[in-house]
Amino acid sequence: MSCRKNAASVVVAAILIAVGSFLVTGCGKSQMPVTKVKGTVEVDGKTLTSGNVLFRPEKGPIASGTIQPDGTFVLTTYPDRDGAVRGTHKVAVTSYEEPEGDASQGELALGRSLLPARYADPDSSGITVIIGEKPENVTLTVTTGQTQESFAP
Repeated sequence: MSCRKNAASVVVAAILIAVGSFLVTGCGKSQMPVTKVKGTVEVDGKTLTSGNVLFRPEKGPIASGTIQPDGTFVLTTYPDRDGAVRGTHKVAVTSYEEPEGDASQGELALGRSLLPARYADPDSSGITVIIGEKPENVTLTVTTGQTQESFAP
């Protein structure tokens, strides 16, 4: 009889978790409004052509984007390329050299960071962007302390 009580408790707990998850996430109607955001990252005056950006708002979900070979990124919060929630965002930027090793052999290692470590954390990057209601085209500026000739993305 105790096995039946335990099984019933597990079923009830699973139902409560499922209902709770549904109430928290809803049907997508509780999403905060977003604004389309695209942009580029400049490192020591040169366009960065690989990496990622992360926009962390004071309130709401994080937006992210992948820097394309042409140097552009488009932010995504909910579905692909929808933008970022409105408000003030702290920004992180990461970019790495091509990894070395053979991925099929499990030897792939993360390449050396092309940017100072502080840019990988929105709290230490020093980059802040305010997103309003109109579509945004932003340029993020990063400095490495190197001359333009010595920086090689």
